[in-house]
Amino acid sequence: IIDNDKEETVEANSTLTVNKDYTQNIKENQINTVEKEKITTVKEDYEIFANKDLNTIVKRDKKTYIEENLSLSIRNILLKYIEKDVSDKYLENLFIQVANEMGVDISNSFHLDTTNALFEGINEITLEASSGISLRCGGNVATVDSSGIFFHTSNYVKNSPNNGVEGAEVVVEGDIINPRITNHYSTAISKQLEQILYMQADTTLKNGRSVKVTIQGLDKNDEVIAQETKTTTVNKNKIIQEFDTKQLKKAHNLEEDDIVKYTGEFSV
Repeated sequence: IIDNDKEETVEANSTLTVNKDYTQNIKENQINTVEKEKITTVKEDYEIFANKDLNTIVKRDKKTYIEENLSLSIRNILLKYIEKDVSDKYLENLFIQVANEMGVDISNSFHLDTTNALFEGINEITLEASSGISLRCGGNVATVDSSGIFFHTSNYVKNSPNNGVEGAEVVVEGDIINPRITNHYSTAISKQLEQILYMQADTTLKNGRSVKVTIQGLDKNDEVIAQETKTTTVNKNKIIQEFDTKQLKKAHNLEEDDIVKYTGEFSV
């Protein structure tokens, strides 16, 4: 029994061998300071009981190696706060089971890269977007927005044997055919021969239909260095929009020879 302080100084090694139980009862604080490494070897079970909080502070890296299973049980809330990136790698399968609701709140983009994606719902699956939702495969696009449902395809089958889209009220707007860049003689060109160029196309769209026409100027590496979009309307199954190449270069601070050829596109 020691009534006051106790201090031990060991200049070299110290070994304590206890053949049976070893119990320490500390009524207040315990501080262990190790200047180099600390190794704890437990041949069987190792348990830590903390009646209140347990804090672990690591100033550098922390690594945990587990040769078999890891089980984590939490009776209340699990909160993770990570200031930078997180990368999880699973060499085999990952299965997540949620008893009630599951939500993912992403401020920016969400990208899913997979060979096959399957979404199954016992009742229904709802996709909601403020501007629009598009389904794209190759050059075929089905878009749903606040103004309606639109199909961009050269082969629309409203009642196919492959369970295709079926809808008597669906109207296919039409196609844009033979898009081209021309001079005022309607001669198709790709290089700039005159200041004024025309984007033209034939179409089966209805007269008066609004169409966006975009012309693009390319450099010698086929990179787009200038672009302008205008809106025009269909007239007698034709789409024609005039562009001033001098103004296009000026708007993008380009020299006369920076653009070596032109291309463009039409969109409804």
